[in-house]
Amino acid sequence: MEVLSSLIGHEGRGSVLALLKKENLAVSLSAGVTCTSDFDNSSLCTIFMVNIQLTDYGRDHIFQVCGILFDYVKILLYSALNSTSISLMNGGLEGNNNNNGERVHTNHCHKHTFATYLPEYQMVKTANFLYTEPEEAEDTVVNLANMLHLVKCEHVYSGYRLLKKPNIELYIDLLKLMTPNRAAIFFLSSTFASSVKDDESRLEHEPWFNVAYQKEDIPEHIMNGWIHSKPDDEQLHLPYENKFLTTDFSLLDSKTDMKQPVDLNLEPGAESRLKYGHLWFQQSTRFKCPKASVMIHLWSDIVSKTKETMALHTLMVYGLNQSLSTITYEAGEADLVQDVAFRDNGLRICVSGFSEKLFCFYSTILDHILDQTQDLSKEYFESYRDAVLQIYYNEALKPNVLNTHLQFYLLRKEAYLITDLLSALKNLSVADVAAYKQQFLSTLHITIYAYGNITRQDAISFFDYTVEKIRPIPRSTRKLIDTSILDPGTYYLRVMNCNPNDVNMCLARIHLLGESNIKQQCYNKLLAFILSEPAFDYLRTKETLGYTVYLRYWRSSPGGTLHSGISLVAYSPANKYSIDYVAGRLTAFWRRIAPRIIAAMPSETFKTSVESLISVHQLEDPNMMTEFERNWDEIMESTANFNYREECVKILSTITQESLLNFFLTEYLDVKKQRSLFVQVDAIANPELTKTTVSNSYCLDFDTIDTNWETLKNEYTSINSIDIANALITCGYDEKQAMDFMMKSYSNNNGNTIDNSLLLEHGENEANEQKAMIFINNLFKFRSTIQYQIGRNV
Repeated sequence: MEVLSSLIGHEGRGSVLALLKKENLAVSLSAGVTCTSDFDNSSLCTIFMVNIQLTDYGRDHIFQVCGILFDYVKILLYSALNSTSISLMNGGLEGNNNNNGERVHTNHCHKHTFATYLPEYQMVKTANFLYTEPEEAEDTVVNLANMLHLVKCEHVYSGYRLLKKPNIELYIDLLKLMTPNRAAIFFLSSTFASSVKDDESRLEHEPWFNVAYQKEDIPEHIMNGWIHSKPDDEQLHLPYENKFLTTDFSLLDSKTDMKQPVDLNLEPGAESRLKYGHLWFQQSTRFKCPKASVMIHLWSDIVSKTKETMALHTLMVYGLNQSLSTITYEAGEADLVQDVAFRDNGLRICVSGFSEKLFCFYSTILDHILDQTQDLSKEYFESYRDAVLQIYYNEALKPNVLNTHLQFYLLRKEAYLITDLLSALKNLSVADVAAYKQQFLSTLHITIYAYGNITRQDAISFFDYTVEKIRPIPRSTRKLIDTSILDPGTYYLRVMNCNPNDVNMCLARIHLLGESNIKQQCYNKLLAFILSEPAFDYLRTKETLGYTVYLRYWRSSPGGTLHSGISLVAYSPANKYSIDYVAGRLTAFWRRIAPRIIAAMPSETFKTSVESLISVHQLEDPNMMTEFERNWDEIMESTANFNYREECVKILSTITQESLLNFFLTEYLDVKKQRSLFVQVDAIANPELTKTTVSNSYCLDFDTIDTNWETLKNEYTSINSIDIANALITCGYDEKQAMDFMMKSYSNNNGNTIDNSLLLEHGENEANEQKAMIFINNLFKFRSTIQYQIGRNV
């Protein structure tokens, strides 16, 4: 089944998906059987599934889509039947593959037959099995437990991963069963409800969730057409022989391994490269794997200049990914992985896999990106634009995504509302995308990081090839994002969920430490490490606010100076709690309960927490990608502090319980100093479920809800109704111990105690908090008044 999955799910030239894309019928396809699934593979039957994501045009031509799929199955069957006699004459399939794993042909322009495809597939699977990255322990245990039900003990690791003895007769038998009259076709469409609105008598309802559906027989003339069709073997055929297959799995000499990356463009004689950007290099073979990873970031200052350029960049990247899926699919089969994404105001290209063919892989990708003949046609453009519009629209309907989006809008200058991006996308044309692509590539700052089983010269080749092919006007630096400068206070923003049928709310208290050094970041990490579990215990388990409740530390450098903070987030149903109630509970935990948890910790418990966090920082990277991505983050944050974890360990070992509590009180509770953003996405408690969120116009109802001190009285009622002592018991702590610790510990040499108003539940502190409230009732007007810290050039 895995072999048939790889052939039918193939995305390269001659595949089902390639033809569907060419005809503008579909954008993605997956095929196969999940062998460890009781639904797909049971004692009752095995279900081979082909999932196709249709375009609007494909939705109206579903029988044509299915016909192409059935034609391809016929081609596979014909090839397998023809291969039988050939393989018998050559002594069986195993005769096509010698002991060294060498392939039958060396000319990569040949199309495969079923017989030649099997040994290549076998070779790929063997290499992947031998050099795969180690999985997490939990995933390994689950997989082994499943496999023990399916294969013999000696095959629990290799079962379903290796093709040991291919039997072409078995494939013929399976393909003969994959006929149109044995297929069940499930058609899911957002337009289905409106299409049967006038005649609901045709509908049936499944018994569990009362989902409406309609079933019908395939028209006889359509079925006959599928059965008797003659496939076009020029447009549909088996894959070409794979030019990306690796034959050299040797490792570089470990004596030349490097503990940290170095910037080769800062070395003497590299001035011609330095004017274009930076080339970071690190040879590492410590994982004993003949693989490498290379990250290429192309930065231009035009990406986020306007909402139009940001929309154009998103559309350009989406189009590239759609076309690259066909071009690079063969490489993916050879365990070479690519990712082209919109990151850090630029285009990020990541390639990883076996070292031997990695440069060939990258050059194929870059050549395709620069090939002007591959620019979008009007037909493809309309399809891709609609897909991006749908992605934006669907994301905005999720309250958690909308909440995060609003946070970025308020904290970064170069950010735009989803409504702005939707309106910009609607007005774009094919010519706009082509012109933008040219403009984007004309002036670039290039950052490359080459890591793994790769030589210094190979790393330089990646940089030189990029410059030579693009030939941009050089930018020796890139400018990091401008970030908001907020005065002390709590900034309130409340909006309505854009999905009228969704009862879920999302509330996020974002506590901003602002520009912070590594010491402050360590204090933040320890705070989050200690408070995350009690936050879940109290807010999720005791208060049952919602299934998703979390407290986490974050660090980012949107302006080139490291910012950090702590977020407290809850997803709650509006039909169970009011938004004021949930907001009050979150605020109460942060302001009333959290400082007492820190104070109430027994000294041994605090010491254990510090040691546990230190242990986390001392853990070895479990695989290549973890180390690679960690170093890349340091490079892009412009710090290049590759000893960050070691420095954190030193600082964490010096933190005392008193200093941590003092840090929390002064940085996060002092109304004269603390900065926080409280973004709340409200929802309708009892929505009219007859309303539809499907929209071809992609228009969002974005409503800001007015808030003031009067409207927040209910929130403070929720805050002040909490029994602090019982709340602490829920979290495993004692209030008396907390108060004793605070009164005992916070006297300095002058005999002055800490400002107790920071810990009061009522009265003076509530009045101080009221003075520090900033209500954002006009989002656009408020944002126009924000001052920004200019992102520095790096």
